[in-house]
Amino acid sequence: MRRLAPWLAPGLCAAIAAGGYVQVLLSRSFWCGRVEAYPGSVLLTALCLGQAALYLAAAASDGWAWIYRITQFLVLPILLYALVQVLAPYPHTLLLAAAASAVPALLALAHPAWRWARPDLPAISGLFLVSCLGFLAAFGQIPLTLPRVVASDWLIALAALAAAAVAVTVIASWRPRLPGDARRWPDIAAYLPLGLLLFPVLRARLPDLAYDSVMYKTTLPYQIAEWRTGDSAIPDGFLVGTNLQELLNGLLVTITGDYMPALISTLSYVLLLLITPLAFPVVRQAPPARRIVVAFAGLAAFVLPEAANIQGTSYQEALLLLLLVASLIRCPAWPGFLAMAVAVKINAAFIAPLVVLYHVFGYRGFFTSPRRLVAGVLAAAIVLAPQLNRNVLYTGRILGLSETLAAVTDPPGPNRILAPGKTVYDTTARGGVLSNALLSACNMIALDQVCPVTYRGDVSLGFHVFPASRAPLLALVLAGAVLAGAWSNRRLRWRGIASVAVFLGCYVGFLGFLTVGRYFLPLSLGFAILLLLAPEPAEAAVARLRLSWPGRLLGIGLGCWLIGSDLVTGTFTNVGWICRRDLTAAVQARDLRQPETPVQRFLADRVAAYKRSCPPPGLPPVILSEHDKLNSPYLGTQRIFHVYTQVMIGRFFAANPARQARAAHAIIAVVSQNPAYPASVLGPALADYVPCFHDGTLAVLCSTVLAPAGGQCATSLYEAR
Repeated sequence: MRRLAPWLAPGLCAAIAAGGYVQVLLSRSFWCGRVEAYPGSVLLTALCLGQAALYLAAAASDGWAWIYRITQFLVLPILLYALVQVLAPYPHTLLLAAAASAVPALLALAHPAWRWARPDLPAISGLFLVSCLGFLAAFGQIPLTLPRVVASDWLIALAALAAAAVAVTVIASWRPRLPGDARRWPDIAAYLPLGLLLFPVLRARLPDLAYDSVMYKTTLPYQIAEWRTGDSAIPDGFLVGTNLQELLNGLLVTITGDYMPALISTLSYVLLLLITPLAFPVVRQAPPARRIVVAFAGLAAFVLPEAANIQGTSYQEALLLLLLVASLIRCPAWPGFLAMAVAVKINAAFIAPLVVLYHVFGYRGFFTSPRRLVAGVLAAAIVLAPQLNRNVLYTGRILGLSETLAAVTDPPGPNRILAPGKTVYDTTARGGVLSNALLSACNMIALDQVCPVTYRGDVSLGFHVFPASRAPLLALVLAGAVLAGAWSNRRLRWRGIASVAVFLGCYVGFLGFLTVGRYFLPLSLGFAILLLLAPEPAEAAVARLRLSWPGRLLGIGLGCWLIGSDLVTGTFTNVGWICRRDLTAAVQARDLRQPETPVQRFLADRVAAYKRSCPPPGLPPVILSEHDKLNSPYLGTQRIFHVYTQVMIGRFFAANPARQARAAHAIIAVVSQNPAYPASVLGPALADYVPCFHDGTLAVLCSTVLAPAGGQCATSLYEAR
């Protein structure tokens, strides 16, 4: 039994990882990836796993580094060619990225005081770009989230300049944390396998139009960019709940003019690969076992399928993963990156305590330096304060669509429009933490075999399967090993116990709210963070395996088996969304600004005529539609059609009937299939509308008050008292 005990944890991890391969081989959800994309995706997966094996070997031994370096140089021209293909349709976006990337390079090459950055220049450039994007969204959201404010071009330019200035400070702060590296220039072998980036680039060639992307994630940034405001004439659940990524996409559209929001996932993965050496530093002076564990943790963080699933869309997971990894970099701005992750998606809050603990044990200089502490708190406040004002103080929301604090922010009275505790964000029946744990385990291991988890929206739009990483279960095994070893090593006891306790608290807290799919990303990343916090059990296993050549091969094989369980799952889900994803796919760009149906073209023309009298920027007029009847490309102004907001609008009008009477001053058109819908929502304001279009199914009523029929521009109904 004593001989078997050291192999218990690695064996359990290997068995858990098998769930990823079981999903791909047996689940009908992966049929397209297995059949239609074969053998291209299999070959690409094999390339990535082969490079991953060499990366792990190179981390442990310099003798393997030259072989890994050769494979990196072989993949690099293929990757660059593919990236140019993807970005060529967006020259202004490409120019902006190139100009921003040149700033650290110019500092390192031209300024003697910045020569320290040369050995890590790609990573430093990546950190600079992450900081620029994050703080551009942070500063830019301030005017865009203030009621009754339209952001002029000079305000957006000022936000961009402020973001660049902060980004220079961020990379300058990294200098004291650099390991003692004798290299004069960057080493391509210090970075994760470049082959891993071929999947995001392939996805970018055929961007998906997932349901939520069409509904608001992609179309909303175009609205923000054109009208230069996040304000709304009537309640809009998605506009009020706008997260940092949608604001960032809107700002990038404003600055470049040709940026497409779906590019955010590809850009996030490129930057993630660049900054990983800073978040997971493989320090050559460290013991080989420590180096290989850190390298494995970096790989495990990169291949999480919760983020891989959404490559080619404007879903938040890729940017969320990027910002969470950036928050692990030991520089004074890490609280800002963590706050950005929370502002992008609230489920990042469930892993935030573990990130804080990681810095408490490894970056004590931050907490003992008043200057660094103030800088970090200020960075986080810049990000979160406007979000709190927008989502909590204004709507009582913590989660995007949950009116959790409504009783505080909108107290009872005749003008109340919020309902305390009401949420339509997650309507799945839940049976407590234990039930959620069982459901989530199925989602990680036996999707479709035991308890299928599918999206309940329009599955024809693609994003309908949410497989999750096995990393949270691997973290539980690691937690058990850490606790078992803590009692025999008094020096590591408190760190190990604290790490496990915080992670388990995050896990239980998460299961109290969510169970499935892509929402698990922060907990999945928790496995990599736990490896950094308490690497001793993994290092002991590596040290045992390195005693012989068969052991070393077994260790590399086990690492690739664990990495591959997530890589394969993410890849074949990724391919399976559209059964045309092959290595030779041509680039298809669709920016969701072109109407597609007769009713959409009529509405776009109507809005265009309105703009001739009331040009942007300003308050956008509203196109109000019956639930789910207008999930369309951007039509030039604000669209409201989802049931989430329909309920809020009903309460908004009931709280003050004067608002409903003035509906025609804000709502330019009403689209419906049910003849009773317009009267039910407009009430007495129905007299201010006339029939203006009918396609045989959908009827459109147009305001006689707003241009072009009337002479007025849209005004906010919030002003009626």
